[in-house]
Amino acid sequence: VKIQNMKKVFLGSLICSFFLSVFFVKNIDAHVTEVYGTISVELHIDPGDAPIAGSESIIEFEVFDIQNRFVFSKCDCRLSILKEGTQIQSISLPRNNEDNNIKYIFPSKGDYQLKLMGKPDHESDFQFFEVTYPVSVTREIKHYPDVKLLSVIIVTIVAALLLILKRRAKK
Repeated sequence: VKIQNMKKVFLGSLICSFFLSVFFVKNIDAHVTEVYGTISVELHIDPGDAPIAGSESIIEFEVFDIQNRFVFSKCDCRLSILKEGTQIQSISLPRNNEDNNIKYIFPSKGDYQLKLMGKPDHESDFQFFEVTYPVSVTREIKHYPDVKLLSVIIVTIVAALLLILKRRAKK
């Protein structure tokens, strides 16, 4: 009797877990996709879609065109990086960039917007697009003073103090 009750409780828990996961748990996807007409662009930032201020991030774009006409080599693609609505950097994506990525160092913590504009060389190449992504930089690299410089300064101070003490001792 106890085993049958345990089986019922286990089966009931399993069914409840399934329904909760299907209806209430959102799919967590680190990649963000924006759509502009026939073009959709997926953004991924390394490390782990959580850039660190003061550390190099790799910003990667995957462009999908339902008309299959988009090619990076025919695109004047420009990435604008904005902070608090002010453009702080504008970068042309290389046309021969097979990895579709660029390296960038976010200067400080805060909220940024990445705006990617794709202008075709010729109107028949593909549809112009412009997509914007919010990016939050919440961590930063702690910069410690140069240890070599710090040790030279300490040794110099100690040597100066020893000289001063030695001169006083002679008097």
